[in-house]
Amino acid sequence: MCAMVLPLLMAVSVVADTYISNQTYVAPTIPPKGPPNKPPPPPWQEHVAIAVETLHRRGNEIALTNKTIEVPVGLVYRNSSVLRRVSALYLLDNTAVTCIPYLSEMPTGPHGNPFTVGHPAVLSADTPVTVGNILCTHAGQ
Repeated sequence: MCAMVLPLLMAVSVVADTYISNQTYVAPTIPPKGPPNKPPPPPWQEHVAIAVETLHRRGNEIALTNKTIEVPVGLVYRNSSVLRRVSALYLLDNTAVTCIPYLSEMPTGPHGNPFTVGHPAVLSADTPVTVGNILCTHAGQ
């Protein structure tokens, strides 16, 4: 037979004097954990993701491929290798941004329809279009 020895636990209570006052309790301010809220990035650092749908023809067959690009908000984006055979452009994030695909290298003159999240710019269903640049801005700017 084994004898077990258990430590003796003692409960200690401390009763403090209670002071009742008519003053309002002010909770202590505790600093938040983690980094403070950051302001939005400056326009030259903000980017949106755009899916570029590219059209390829091989005889009577049409093939579509997609490539996702990062486009700065507020600046003109040019990339002739990605934008030379475009059939549609899809804005993938940031519902506060509108983008316009221009045919020339300057953001003026003929352009495709502005596109936003959920509303792509369909440029062509059967003939690829060369887009000169894309300009994305915040709605209303």
